[in-house]
Amino acid sequence: MIGLFLTTTGLSAVLTVAARLAGNRAGLLDVPDGGRKQHAIPVPALGGIAVFAAFAIVFAFRYASNTEFANSLSDSTTALLATAAGVWVLGIIDDIWPVRAKTKLVVQVIAAVAYVVTVQPIDVLHIADGFEISSGILVGIFCVFWLVACCNAVNLLDGMDGMASLQGILGFATLAAIATLHGDAATATVCLLLVASVFGFAIFNAPPASIFLGDAGSMTIGYLLGALTLSACRMADGRYGLAIPLAIMIIPAFDTTMAIIRRAQTGKGIMAPDREHFHHCLFDAGRSVWKVLGVFALMYGLCAAAAVVGVWISSGLIASLACGFVLVTCVGTRTFGHKELVFLAERLTSSIARLDPTGSLSLLVRTSHAPIANQSTPNADDEEPVLIPISSAQTDSDGDSSDEDTGIRRAA
Repeated sequence: MIGLFLTTTGLSAVLTVAARLAGNRAGLLDVPDGGRKQHAIPVPALGGIAVFAAFAIVFAFRYASNTEFANSLSDSTTALLATAAGVWVLGIIDDIWPVRAKTKLVVQVIAAVAYVVTVQPIDVLHIADGFEISSGILVGIFCVFWLVACCNAVNLLDGMDGMASLQGILGFATLAAIATLHGDAATATVCLLLVASVFGFAIFNAPPASIFLGDAGSMTIGYLLGALTLSACRMADGRYGLAIPLAIMIIPAFDTTMAIIRRAQTGKGIMAPDREHFHHCLFDAGRSVWKVLGVFALMYGLCAAAAVVGVWISSGLIASLACGFVLVTCVGTRTFGHKELVFLAERLTSSIARLDPTGSLSLLVRTSHAPIANQSTPNADDEEPVLIPISSAQTDSDGDSSDEDTGIRRAA
């Protein structure tokens, strides 16, 4: 297995160098614009082609030369790789000839539906102890939503050198460990091949990056992570609920959720870019790119380790606590997500107030008047209670800051 890992890593590195050379010669470059693209020089964005070409070559060789491995592959693995190939081809096309966001979303949904209909990744959606959804239609809708969300979450996180590739390495390594604990050698092998493929590319994607993943890389990584986390649920027979998948995808999922809230706050479309993602906030706080990657690895590693331990002891509690700790740390320290959650709380409060015809949820307060020159201070006995309805208005400072969005910023 070590030899297979090293072979895959080496092949991926060689193909990455070839993709970088081809991108430079063909002019297929991600050009800095001084706005949302802040890298220093034009950089080819064809890394995703090299990553999954290396994986496909080694996987095909392993399949053809090892009968035991070929026989151990399930139909679900075959369907996963086939639909992931569709997402990969979509990404390649988009990296060469840009595709509209809505078109990409449609293709992603088609791939997800094909996988879910063919495989039915999970039969019952276990939310928590004693609460589950067994409706095939609802479970299928959730699976499609999860796959598409993961596909785009990793793509959104690919805004800084090394970020998406680090997510892929840590995520696939965690899933390999979980598959091993479940005794699924075939899935563990596939995950290790994916780790090696991404690692060979990451050598050249480390800051300052000389090649980017592109959509072919980030979307495919996200799609595979989403599908393999569902497989982890199936292998566990629902014992952990959603704790394990969320632990593996916690930061991309949180980042995407906050992005949706942010765009609702500013009135922008859900596909509109901004530069207030998780990595942007850490970078703008004065941290270097390497420190941002270190913080991400620490938080992600905590949740990933909790997921593996949870599988080992057959409990999702530890993974849930780790996720909660990471989210509370981000919001509590105002590192990321605080502004969005404040806005969401205000909107929810405003909605509750509008649904209250009696005004019983309004705030009953007493007005207080500070002494003003040439005016007498009213006596406390003269003060009258005033009903002040809850307001959903934004502060001017929030509005001003949101207007400064300039798009996704890639730090190099």
